[in-house]
Amino acid sequence: MNVTVDSVRFILPKEEIIRSAREVHEILKRGEKVGGEHVLFYYVIEIGDGEVKAAFSVSRKIKFAVHRNRLKRLMREAYRLHVGDIRNELKQKNHVLKFVAMSTESVTVLRMKLKEIEKDFEFFFQKIRSELIS
Repeated sequence: MNVTVDSVRFILPKEEIIRSAREVHEILKRGEKVGGEHVLFYYVIEIGDGEVKAAFSVSRKIKFAVHRNRLKRLMREAYRLHVGDIRNELKQKNHVLKFVAMSTESVTVLRMKLKEIEKDFEFFFQKIRSELIS
């Protein structure tokens, strides 16, 4: 595999994942809510160093762990693909974005495609952009 120095790695660093239950509950309690077609977002924007922290959750109403894990993988992938643009804007404005993405879908999990989840993330990041501008 030939990798150039100029190539950008689209990875999801462990530092960007919210692991603390306390932090997740704080975001759910005092954060704003934005709903997409398949994903519900709770988020908080604070003054900081331009980082993004995320948590991904799927309801236990989805019966099988295999299906829940697939939805979480799709959400993480959609986030990974679209976070680069918003990260640059947050750094310019010196803000921190913390959010929890929760799946609202309980049916048709196996037929759900990445493009459907990506639309929700694009909508969410557009909402964040409009908030940063105003």
